[in-house]
Amino acid sequence: MSGDTKSPGVELGAILEELSLNAVHQKTFLFACWTWMLTGWSSTGMTYMFDAAEQEHGSWAKLTSADQVMSIASESVALCFMSAIAFFGNISLGYLSDRAGRMVAIGISVGLSFITLVGFALARSKMLLILFVMLNPFVRDGCAAVAASLLAEWLPSAWRGAALTALHGIWNIGRIAITILWLVLPPDQNWTRFFLLSAVFPFVLGLFIVLRGSCFESPRWLLVSGNVNGCLAQLRSLVAESDLQLPAGWDRPGQLHEARVDLATSWRDLWNAEELRFLAIVSGGAFFGLFFAAQIMLIWLIKYLEEIGADDAIGACYLASPLAKVGCNILLIAGAPRDCLIDRYPRLAFMKFGFFGMAIWLIGLVLVRSRYAIIFCVFCSQVCEELVWSASSLYLNEAFPTSVRSLGFSTVVGVGNLGSFCANLMALFLEDQAWIPLVTAVQLLFLSFGFCFWLEEKGKGFQEDNFETKRSRSD
Repeated sequence: MSGDTKSPGVELGAILEELSLNAVHQKTFLFACWTWMLTGWSSTGMTYMFDAAEQEHGSWAKLTSADQVMSIASESVALCFMSAIAFFGNISLGYLSDRAGRMVAIGISVGLSFITLVGFALARSKMLLILFVMLNPFVRDGCAAVAASLLAEWLPSAWRGAALTALHGIWNIGRIAITILWLVLPPDQNWTRFFLLSAVFPFVLGLFIVLRGSCFESPRWLLVSGNVNGCLAQLRSLVAESDLQLPAGWDRPGQLHEARVDLATSWRDLWNAEELRFLAIVSGGAFFGLFFAAQIMLIWLIKYLEEIGADDAIGACYLASPLAKVGCNILLIAGAPRDCLIDRYPRLAFMKFGFFGMAIWLIGLVLVRSRYAIIFCVFCSQVCEELVWSASSLYLNEAFPTSVRSLGFSTVVGVGNLGSFCANLMALFLEDQAWIPLVTAVQLLFLSFGFCFWLEEKGKGFQEDNFETKRSRSD
């Protein structure tokens, strides 16, 4: 964009694309990292809560009574309710993000994380624990989706692939961080102190959002929501950090506009717009299989390995899982922007490979009995799973327009939560037949693989900043 531009107005996306990466981008990226780290922290904290509440002679039982000790059945019921609430809760949070702002939605999620962890610390009945578990989806799924949308709307497309993929690795750093606290201060011996200390993280992040959160609000969202002055203030801070020459009067009222603003502005518009409805339904179907398979691997793997007599592989499998995911993230973003692996091929290509590969390796997990073969199958399936998570996050953020980006993404995630709900129901009723959920997961993953071809065939042309456009700009 040069000073002699004669267009009647300036498109916001064009400005954001031509800006080089600067300190404002870096601060926004760091904020998104802290937010994603919190999602991993809080989700893993809930897992440790369940584990500690099961101990008949642990700190929880001493603080309450023997009849308040959690059982596998009560945990399964809690997870079923959590998945059901997540379906509606994530869609509501996405709607709130598109109507009130990304930072408002993130701030509420962080506040709920603080309430959840403090609630765990102070609760004295398993019913209260289950009620606080109901808040977890707003932190784990909803907050991560909104933070990813926020970062995608700030960054030039050349950096978007690497940055959003890196967030998935940051999520695992949050898991590792709270695991260190778990090792130093195990909740089965120090229930109250563990969860009160865990709540310090969301408290500090929430305080930062209250004091400085407005500095990170998405300029794209500010423009499409009608807050032109707020958008211009964000852009001026970006331009001040760069050497980009903009047309004279670019920041006068009426000059700045955003592409595809009128396509959809509410959930009703999202549903009535045929192309966006197609994207939400078909992507949601693919996510249903992904969430189902991911939940099965989370809650069924131990039971299945015990059932086939592979107890000696359990520890190694649960170590292999995060290592596979982090290794996949590093592989995808290694190299320079535009030339790293995640930017060399279309998003759907990674999603198809991931769904198909995960199905194949789960078939291998059902068939093999060797300890090392089991570990290898789990490792490879987790690499494929991470491919889908990383690529689909980019695909959906680039496919939905700014006005309904969070709502569209959260709707897809909400349908995925129904997959988790079905997986939890299987855990409740098929406890002694662990192979059935695995075989069901394989079938759903193949179905998700097919959905990707449908998206590829009928979904061309409605991505706001799709892979092909991005590659043509770099060329």
